Amino acid sequence: MMRARASQQASRLPVARSLARCWISAGPFPRAVSSLALAVLAVLFAVTLRARLQGVEVREPRVGGIEIISDPGTDKTYAAEDEIQVTVTFSRAVEVRGSPGLELRVGAEARPALYRSGSGTPELVFAYQVVEGDEDRDGVSIAAGSLLLAEGVIADPSGDAARPDHAGLEADPRHRVDGVRPVLLEEESEIVGDQLILAFAEALDGDSAPEIDDFRVTVAGQGREVLEIAVEDSEVRLTLVSPAEAGEDARVSYEVEAESAGNAVRDRAGNPAEGFAGQEVVNRTGEELSVRTVRQIQAILEAKQRRTPAQRKVDSGLLEEWQEAQGGPDADRMVTVDLRAEVTPEVLERIRELGGTVLGSFERYRSIRAELPLSEVEALAAHQAVRSIRTADRAMTRNRRRKPSPDVLVDVLEAGSRTTQGDVAHRANVARATHG
Repeated sequence: MMRARASQQASRLPVARSLARCWISAGPFPRAVSSLALAVLAVLFAVTLRARLQGVEVREPRVGGIEIISDPGTDKTYAAEDEIQVTVTFSRAVEVRGSPGLELRVGAEARPALYRSGSGTPELVFAYQVVEGDEDRDGVSIAAGSLLLAEGVIADPSGDAARPDHAGLEADPRHRVDGVRPVLLEEESEIVGDQLILAFAEALDGDSAPEIDDFRVTVAGQGREVLEIAVEDSEVRLTLVSPAEAGEDARVSYEVEAESAGNAVRDRAGNPAEGFAGQEVVNRTGEELSVRTVRQIQAILEAKQRRTPAQRKVDSGLLEEWQEAQGGPDADRMVTVDLRAEVTPEVLERIRELGGTVLGSFERYRSIRAELPLSEVEALAAHQAVRSIRTADRAMTRNRRRKPSPDVLVDVLEAGSRTTQGDVAHRANVARATHG
């Protein structure tokens, strides 16, 4: 209809031109009348030219915008098998025949997003499924003129093909890609006593929950039961039923039976680690502390030096809980604590003043058990009669053995001359640091 209207307006130009010539040549007219005729002619010419240009502009559908519409999740990263969806918006409704596509830039590689839906509307959706090995830390981008029309056609209902040219889309950090599985670092994986540590090349998802049955451990050629699994930072820590002795060969296998159920060891993007069989780990039992453990100990000692006098009386785990809860909804959560303190009416009253409850006190052993708001732990520790505060001990079961952490090793080192060779042989030094 717009082209017909433009044609009608254009057809008026010769008629207007003829009328103007007749009018001017008919006789002597005032100069003002001749000027008026020329002005009318100029207006008609401009209207006709505009109509013709508009007719050209609307003849072919054009791309008006491109947008990535898929949601990669809170980490803003697509893992392998995730789908990236892109919407291409045209100037008017278009129809699709065949299989057109849109080229995406994922890292240094070109990846084809194929037509998914939208024919008969101005918006077409293209989709690409991330494959293993894809990686783009800056974010997906789309170069100008990236429509792929060799295998398909995009046109309006009258048959006018869409123009393939369009503006590009810069790399978007909200749409990063990590299709790389976490890689096991064989030389950094080790066993120390009953702790077998698998080190990976990237941070892992702490919420991933591999099954105990997915792991098989042998020590000196004999199977060794796994009691617990912990995933933290870039490590998977296995607690064994009994410790390895110095010099014994230790190997571990990981069969990813639960991968499809989402229980595999995964990186933070969601990529599952590959399984492995008979992987040898370095046995550091009886050796000096590993470089990793030394660094952890140094970090803990530095953190302890920055603590206030009151904070130094609080054990590391409880202090960390207190620090993380500051200003949050858990700040007033009640915790059960054990105090080493002079059992005096003043101390018991101070516990009550802080909103706590005395659960038990033993003057002979200078010990108090109390329930206290987490936010008041430091305030109670500041009392001069309080020597230390720690989370109350709980009964320990076979499947809930407390592991000596680097924090405990610091306490072992600080114990100094109390530790004898007999203590080390029977792990009494670790028991003292763990249980007090």
